[in-house]
Amino acid sequence: MSNDNDKKTFSRRSFLKITAGSMTIISAVTTPLIASIARGVEEKGIGKVEGKVHEIHEIKDFKYKHSYCMVILEDRCIDCERCMDACRKTWDVPEYGYRTRILEVEKRGHKSFMPVLCFHCDFAPCVVACPTQASHKRKEDGIVLVDPKKCIGCKVCMLACPYDARYYNEDIHAIDKCTFCQPRLEKGLKPACVEACPAHVRIFGDLNDHDSEVYKLLNDYEKTVRVLKPECHTRPRVHYRKS
Repeated sequence: MSNDNDKKTFSRRSFLKITAGSMTIISAVTTPLIASIARGVEEKGIGKVEGKVHEIHEIKDFKYKHSYCMVILEDRCIDCERCMDACRKTWDVPEYGYRTRILEVEKRGHKSFMPVLCFHCDFAPCVVACPTQASHKRKEDGIVLVDPKKCIGCKVCMLACPYDARYYNEDIHAIDKCTFCQPRLEKGLKPACVEACPAHVRIFGDLNDHDSEVYKLLNDYEKTVRVLKPECHTRPRVHYRKS
């Protein structure tokens, strides 16, 4: 007759087998994808045109109380890295980690800079891939978060993310990433990176508020709105356009 220890051992072995299998499958699918993203950033800049904003957002807004998103005015970034510094100080990000980055893009001899962070996708592959539900979307606003208490450090979500927006934080033994500064939002404050930017590159707001700057920017049909890797169909909440 098996005892409780035997059951726990069997359960753990079964879980590890499932997790290992998931990592193998996801790695096989997403590793080439991540490589293609890197090439796309190098060769094509932001990526393909996604289409007018009414095709992206005004479908249903997914019934969130708040539909937070960020618009990045891609021609304004000067690579001063104040957004990165503010993020590191606010969230105590270790030297090896990142919650936001600035990529250097060269296209036809012209150099520009592209801020990137977690895209808080409506269809987030990291959430689907997580075996413990540590990665999840908040019901009230769809922000993608990671519960460090549930995270087992398997890194499956890192492989699933097509934007390389996550890292493993060795200090807390869990995956870490941008949260749109969720605790600041609850105090009525904007994300730290938004407030720190001297060039007003990052515009943050609630799409459900039709008077918000993000709503107006994304519904200006004279301008083209771009997203990174639209072929992944993740419906990201970070968008790029020129000012």
